[in-house]
Order: sequence, then structure tokens, then C-alpha cells
Amino acid sequence: MDPTLATSLEALLRDHRVVAYEGVVPPDLVIVDVGRLDPAEVADTYPDVLLLGFTSGGDTAGLRLAQTAGFDAVVVRSELLERAEGLIRELLAPVE
Repeated sequence: MDPTLATSLEALLRDHRVVAYEGVVPPDLVIVDVGRLDPAEVADTYPDVLLLGFTSGGDTAGLRLAQTAGFDAVVVRSELLERAEGLIRELLAPVE
């Protein structure tokens, strides 16, 4: 993840731990720039993990690829920064 974006998300998500690299312990949620990484490969790597994809507003192909790969949510970068806490809360909410 872009270090600037990671810093922004850390500031917005004070109740969550933001890790900007691939760790050993499976995460609860993976946030992916689908303009930089192959969404299908990410989905294959994390089959049982919630996936939130983002990209620039003009990258409609990246948004579609992430949706096709089975991402749980896909947004443009500006929406991620504006709604990060709400999006993550919605994704991590228990299913009733």
C-alpha cells in the first residue's frame, strides 16, 4: 500500500491496526489498490479474507476486475479516504 495512503488510513482508523505490508497472520481485511495489483491474484491469495479494493476514479477496468474477482467492496480512492471508517465497519460487522 502507498505509504501516504497508509498514514492517512491510520489517522482515520484509530481503533484499527493498519499494516502496509503482507504479514504472517491472516488479516481480518485486506485493502488493495486494484490499479497496482491483480485483483484475481489477491482474491486467490486471500480466499477467506474480506477484500476492499480501490483505484482512481478513471480506472473503471480495475473496478470491474475487482468486482469480478469477488471483492467484498470496490470504491474509488477518494471514497475510501472519505468513508474509510464506515466502509470498514460495514465490512467487519457480523452477519445476522
